[in-house]
Amino acid sequence: RKRLGWVRVKELPLVNFLCPFRFHGIRVDGFGKVDFEATFDDRFLVIFYHVQEFSRESPHFFLKSDRVGADIGEVAAVHYIDLDTLEHLGFLPLTEATYTQKNFDLTFTDAKAIVYFENEKIRIEQIEMRREDLVFQGEMRLAINHIDDVDLTIETQHIHGPASQAQDILSHFVPSVFWDVPLDGQIECMKDDLFFHFAFQPKSKLLEGRVRGELHADYQAAPLTISDISTSFDYDFQANRMIFSEGTGSFMLNETPYRLVVPEITLKDFPRQQINLEIDVWQENEKVLSLEGRTEGDQLKRQLFIDSNLFSLRGEQEGSRVSIHHFHSEKCAGTAEIDWTEKNCYIDNLELLAQGIGAFSLEGALNRQTWTFTGKINDFEVHLDTFSSHPPVEKALALWNPEGTIRGKGAISYQLTEKKLEVETQASFAGLEFGGVHFGDGEDLTCHYRSDQGLTVEGLEVDIPGAEKYKLGQFHYHLESQKILFESFDFSLPPEKLPWVTEMLTRLFPGKIHPTIVDLALALKENEPLDGSISLELFPKQIWINLTLKDGLYSLSGKQLDLKNFSLTYDPLELKLRTQYNYLDDYYWVDLMVDSMTLSHGEAAIEDDNGRLVGSWERRRDRGWCGKSLQGEFCGFDVQLDAKKNLDFSKTIQLVGRVGVDLERASRLMPADLQKVVTKFGMGQGYFLSGDFVCPKDNPSDFQFTGTLSGEEFFLGGTQLASLSSNATYTGDRFELTDLTIEDWSGSLSMAQAMMTKQNDHWTVDIPHIALESLRPARLRSEQFKKNKKSKTLFKSLFISSGELHQLRGIVGEQTSFEGSGDLQFTNLPRRNFLSPVLYLPTEITARIGLDLSLLVPARGTIRYEIMDGRIYLTKFKDMYSDGKRSRFYLAQGHPAYIDFDGNLYMKVKMKQYNLLMKLAEFFTVTVKGSVFKPAYTLTNQFDE
Repeated sequence: RKRLGWVRVKELPLVNFLCPFRFHGIRVDGFGKVDFEATFDDRFLVIFYHVQEFSRESPHFFLKSDRVGADIGEVAAVHYIDLDTLEHLGFLPLTEATYTQKNFDLTFTDAKAIVYFENEKIRIEQIEMRREDLVFQGEMRLAINHIDDVDLTIETQHIHGPASQAQDILSHFVPSVFWDVPLDGQIECMKDDLFFHFAFQPKSKLLEGRVRGELHADYQAAPLTISDISTSFDYDFQANRMIFSEGTGSFMLNETPYRLVVPEITLKDFPRQQINLEIDVWQENEKVLSLEGRTEGDQLKRQLFIDSNLFSLRGEQEGSRVSIHHFHSEKCAGTAEIDWTEKNCYIDNLELLAQGIGAFSLEGALNRQTWTFTGKINDFEVHLDTFSSHPPVEKALALWNPEGTIRGKGAISYQLTEKKLEVETQASFAGLEFGGVHFGDGEDLTCHYRSDQGLTVEGLEVDIPGAEKYKLGQFHYHLESQKILFESFDFSLPPEKLPWVTEMLTRLFPGKIHPTIVDLALALKENEPLDGSISLELFPKQIWINLTLKDGLYSLSGKQLDLKNFSLTYDPLELKLRTQYNYLDDYYWVDLMVDSMTLSHGEAAIEDDNGRLVGSWERRRDRGWCGKSLQGEFCGFDVQLDAKKNLDFSKTIQLVGRVGVDLERASRLMPADLQKVVTKFGMGQGYFLSGDFVCPKDNPSDFQFTGTLSGEEFFLGGTQLASLSSNATYTGDRFELTDLTIEDWSGSLSMAQAMMTKQNDHWTVDIPHIALESLRPARLRSEQFKKNKKSKTLFKSLFISSGELHQLRGIVGEQTSFEGSGDLQFTNLPRRNFLSPVLYLPTEITARIGLDLSLLVPARGTIRYEIMDGRIYLTKFKDMYSDGKRSRFYLAQGHPAYIDFDGNLYMKVKMKQYNLLMKLAEFFTVTVKGSVFKPAYTLTNQFDE
């Protein structure tokens, strides 16, 4: 044996290099290529080495690094071997290594450490390694006593990183329920806070284990979320005991923040055996809950004890079943049976007595994946009068003052995380009252509650004192918004009960319903019930009303009106009324839109099949109201009226503008006698009233007018005329026209004054003088001429140069009452195939006697007439001659000649001839009958007469 020497080798397979190193027969395989340099003497061998793609593997661990060498780190890779005893000692520096502990299926990356080899022991010091975001600093010791006897010790210097990843690492060493607690935060362990001692013989056995540290995290497990958790923890793996101490946190409940203080919680053999806890809950600077709890017993059965300043609980757990024998608080008490499974929590026989509210009995299941409870309500009883005094609902229900008792059964569903509750029940009730409305006693009440929609009730009947019960279609109440909905309430209220209804609404909504609307409602019916249907939508400070009334007579503004399809909509901003109003056997739609808060402005409208007339008005508290405008079309009226510049808030409405009138269409609004007049005189469209309209506010139909009456292509007597102009004044019982003129291509008419006066419900007419000039009847655009074109040819040569009518008086609608007198001057120059329509002699008559027809046609003259007894009597033919004055015409004595107001005529005409050849004609009398547009003639001689 040499006493001194050295050896230098390049790229020696690592498996050959490690062959001399075995630990009690445990093979440690190595891979890679090693360069080493060794020196030796007669006692020791010292080896310095450098390895590329280094890895070592044993049945218990696997270690890998890309490079190990003397130039890496502060400690060289070296091994010392005692050649006499074969004891050895080595140092192996590692960087960027990967380490796997096979026994625990646990791998660390980015490892830095120094591995010490000393005979049968391996010690890893100055460890710095990472598992995902968790950083571990510490040391490990491995003592290999035998192939089946290996000890492993792990100690920490510092650990920090996500709590969830720390839980994952610890779960590889010792299983525990604590590793499944959902934590989102950071964990930190200092020197000696983590310690494990394992023995592998050959299976792993934990001889000693402990982990402690500081936890800063958020805890979330539906339906509870605790944030900003800060606590110390100490877990003894051998005793399976976890202690949390000096813990704090915060959580929200019903949008109120609370602070959690935990002096200590001890969990031993959880979840099967013992728990001790102390918890305080603070709201700002006030402790609202102080709770202590513990469990006693063994693995098969244990007792539960929880005490606090708010409630106490006593129960028993046996396996997965928990029996709550006693639960008591200041406001409720109860019992329950609970069975826990992996996915659900079943609740049987939950009996709960809520002080001042009522009693409940239910059963169901809680799905622990969705945290939704669904169950059946076997029985419940709620006392509304005491329920409404509880703080969570006291403010919301104070206005409605509910009273009575409700009993029933049904179904329930509650989503804990989203706090969504749904309950549906069938119930009966006794002494039920809500918002001053008395519902009394009843059954078959369907109740449906949803936390996002509120409470819906069907089957309620309103019990009005001294009247019948009325069934509500639906009642709905939303607890959060305090909205109440009465839907489809059919009623038949006696008039004496209307004050009760209005008083109730006024009391519930002070200042929200205008007194004028209350007065209007009270006056609707006087001697018979008010029938209809109403829907109410109520908020604590607002009200919506939808009202429909049965067709019939109603009192509005002191008048009895025949209405049908009556509907009223009232909301905080606007009141809308729509109905059909009967006037002279015709129904017209009427709309009223009013500012509901102050009644300061609004619109009223009436419409027929062809148009809509809208009036707007304004009201001021200190000055009353005034009309602003009236615009639109209705029943032949085309109205364009506006208020004067300065609004008049006196007792009258004053508007100015223009109203076009189609009298034919407007006559449907007139009394029957006036309708006949309009029809009789063929009055139609084309009339206009321009000027000032004034009417009293209490009776707008009694209006006054001052201005002008004009016509443009207007109709009178069934004839279309070009223009009309006149000054006009109307005062309700007096209608006066002055300076009236009618101009047309056919002629002109004028009158200085025309007066209509209402006396004893009759209108009288008084016209002192009417003048007619230059009238050519053939030019008239008459309906008669359109119907009978032949009749128009009879008037082609007729020209009325002038005409007068004096003192025309009469009663409208009474033809026989009219009186007057006048005369007409005419010329009628014969034309071919033309004869006077009055003195027309048919050719078959003249042919037989050989007459010269031109001698039988009046060419000029004057007709005097009087009006009486419903007729126009022709009193005298003055200077009525034929052309050349060869014939003179006069009325036959003893025979009245007349034309009535329907155009029928009768007269006997005689002639005097100044031609000897025509003397024979003097022995004949011409009798004219028929009508003006279709006369009939007969010829008789004086001997026959």
